[in-house]
Amino acid sequence: MSITRSYNRKLNRTYVYETTYEWSEERQRRIQKRKCIGQVDPDTGETIPNGKVGRRPLTAEEKRQSGPNKPGLSQKEEISIRQELKRLKAGLKANTEFMKSMEVLLSRMAQETSHLREALDKALDSQARR
Repeated sequence: MSITRSYNRKLNRTYVYETTYEWSEERQRRIQKRKCIGQVDPDTGETIPNGKVGRRPLTAEEKRQSGPNKPGLSQKEEISIRQELKRLKAGLKANTEFMKSMEVLLSRMAQETSHLREALDKALDSQARR
């Protein structure tokens, strides 16, 4: 077990992890397991341990903002995005149906090929016997 630090550029924070390694029989190598135990205070450099309570509950304003109508998107933009999503889902469904039909055709072709190979093998055997 060791203590490691990792810097997150997006949040401009350094996190402290408790790192352990376990052997994986399946992969035949060691696997790293990390557990976040706190953050580094940028002023003092000391480790600030994680709280035991967890995240604080959201306020009513935060709950409202985290819903489907996030700040920054107008209702018109949201409707446009929903329509685009619906169009993409329809296209995906059509592509899925096409792929299924192609799988059926490929399966039939594989069966036909095996029948032709068997007929060819029989013909070659009968020719070799002559």
